[in-house]
Amino acid sequence: MRSSKGGSRCRCCPRAPPSQTSTESNGIAQARLRASFTMSFQQPGKLCDCRAGHLNRLERWKNRRAGIYPTISPLLRPLTRPVQQLGPASLVRGVGIRLQDGTLRVVIDTNGSAQFKDFTLAGPSRIVIDLTGVRSASGSRTIPVGTGLVERVRVGEPAPGAVRIVIDVKVLTRYRVIRDGSSLIVVIGDDSATAGPG
Repeated sequence: MRSSKGGSRCRCCPRAPPSQTSTESNGIAQARLRASFTMSFQQPGKLCDCRAGHLNRLERWKNRRAGIYPTISPLLRPLTRPVQQLGPASLVRGVGIRLQDGTLRVVIDTNGSAQFKDFTLAGPSRIVIDLTGVRSASGSRTIPVGTGLVERVRVGEPAPGAVRIVIDVKVLTRYRVIRDGSSLIVVIGDDSATAGPG
């Protein structure tokens, strides 16, 4: 039997006429449609002249179930940005002090990936961070601290293209230097750090 405009069913379209489908719930109507697609795919020899439409709808239905869509709206695309590689640092933008969980942290903010060397000196006791290929945006300065073992932090430029951060401590203690993006963080008095350079 061929499908007609009056809403009668053909052999490969076991769907109810529009007048009947409109009274069914949406879930039942979708179930009937899936059954129609499945029968059309499994019995291609019994298709009527709406075969092309069946196959197109079946292909779209299978793609949707597999998560394949021809186009994706910009509103549905993940809001992620590609990770950008940091270039070499050329500027120390600032040096700050942060007290977190009873541990003092000296944060050295740069504009890239800074090359550094850390070591300790005695008489008086101090922790030294030397950065190469950079300059200080604020020049030379002294930051009074007076918290825990740290007395003050000094920032200087001993030579062109070099910045030295000196952390004056009462006694040499455990510390470590970690990289956080474009910043270097000197964690002082951290029990998880080894004595001396981290």
